[in-house]
Parts: sequence; C-alpha cells; structure tokens
Amino acid sequence: MSRLFGLFTHASMPVSPLLRLAGDRVSVSAIENRDGYGLGYAQGGEMLLQRRPQLRGQAIDLAKVAADIRSTAFLCHVRQAEVGGQKFENTQPFRFGSWIFAQTGTLPGGTALYDSIREQLPDSIARSIAGETDAELFFHLFLSRLHDEGVSPRHWAVDLPLVARALGHTVTAWRALGRVSQARSDAPIELALLLTNGQSFFAFTHGRPLWWAAVRSTPRDFVDLELSLESPSGEAVVGVPGAVVVIDGDEAPAGGFFRPLPPHTMLCVDRDLRVTWGPAAL
Repeated sequence: MSRLFGLFTHASMPVSPLLRLAGDRVSVSAIENRDGYGLGYAQGGEMLLQRRPQLRGQAIDLAKVAADIRSTAFLCHVRQAEVGGQKFENTQPFRFGSWIFAQTGTLPGGTALYDSIREQLPDSIARSIAGETDAELFFHLFLSRLHDEGVSPRHWAVDLPLVARALGHTVTAWRALGRVSQARSDAPIELALLLTNGQSFFAFTHGRPLWWAAVRSTPRDFVDLELSLESPSGEAVVGVPGAVVVIDGDEAPAGGFFRPLPPHTMLCVDRDLRVTWGPAAL
C-alpha cells in the first residue's frame, strides 16, 4: 500500500521529529517500497523535490531520509504503482509553480479519459505534464480549475475557499469526462490527497482514510481542536509555534493523538495555522 504524509508549520522546523509521530509507519520495508518514494518541501521561497524511484526495493526510514530537512510545508509519498511505469516522471509529489501535490488511490479511467482530460487543459498547464499517471493528470486538472477561477497557479497567495471549491470541481469534472469518454465512470473515485503552496495546506479525503493531529510547540504537545464526526464543519486555531500533521492509513497511528478526517471532507490550514474543515463541494 502506498503511503502519504504531510506537515504544515508556522515556522521552519526539522520535519523528522514530526514524522516520528506516525510511529512505525515511517519505516517502510523493502517489499513495501515497491516503486520508490518522493519528498516535496518549501525552502528558501521555493518548492523543492527529491524523488527516488531508483531506490525501490530497499528498506527505508522516512524520518532518517528527511533528517536534514527544515521546512514549513512538507509532503512525502511512497509509491506502489498502478498507473505508469517506474520512472522519475511518475514519482510523486508533483510540482507546478508554487504548488506541490501527492495522492493515494487510483482514479477510474483509461487512455481515452486521460486523452480527454489533456484536451481540456490550457497549453500553459498541459505542457508541464511529464509522466503517465492518473495522479499527475488529476493535479493538472485541478490547476486548470484554478485557472478557470482567474487564479494563476504560479501565485503564492490564494483564497482558501476558492482552492477547496476547485478541488471539489476537479472530482466532478473527472467523473463527467469519464462518462463522455465511456471510461469506467461507474467505478468509485477513491483517493486521499495533500496539496500545499507553502502558504496554505489542504487535505482531502474521498473514499480513502486520512488522519490528522495538531501539535503546539514541541512534537508531542498535541492540541485538542475538538473536531468530531458530529461536527460537519468548523474552525479552530492551533496556536503558534505549531504544526498540523496528516497521514493516510486504514487505522489510526498508535498513541491516540490522531483523529480521522470525516469522509468526503476538506481540511484547510492557512499561514496562521487556522484550521477549517467541511464537506467538499462536489
């Protein structure tokens, strides 16, 4: 099973102690590391990538891999390929301008749908597609929805509700294009994704579980933001300095600190670590 981790902090800090909050999930066996891994993070005003498809088949400790990284925004993805070959261009996270993106789950469709989606994209966005995966296409379809809203994907400053709406519209558009292309549009869309531009952070769950925790001051100083399944939407403040940590997985990490993100929910975090959540607009 692929793995997905995301961190967003108020101030630049080492990411390894925060990754350790995921417990044994940061340890990936040689069998689990079937197709390599990738890291994406903000540093010095840029979004940097380290993608390592060539290191597949090796046991790795992700916290050790990230030991030298300090950042305010960080994504990590361990790939188990279902679409696209084992190569650098197909390894997540993906980057466009100030955005980095990673997802788990496979979207329904095939060659006809992928070709249809490419035709929908503005040339300025489509020409940055380098690989063959459904995840990269989904990311670029989202970027095109931002473009439709009049927002340049290369800008750092964005309106959080607008981004959340664009993500929801991306899922809807994928379904609609699947019906037109006669792809397997009846198959459910099951994905979990993380997205950041260094100034804001988004987590979206649609059929695959995500878990999140808020941390204040030190890696194990957890904050109870009272998010519950009975509360369909809300807002809370983590406090500063602090961090929000998100991971995927069928079960919660040990320790009882992580809580589930309700199904079909968007979690948004702004630069001041204000956390908002609510049903995705699909």
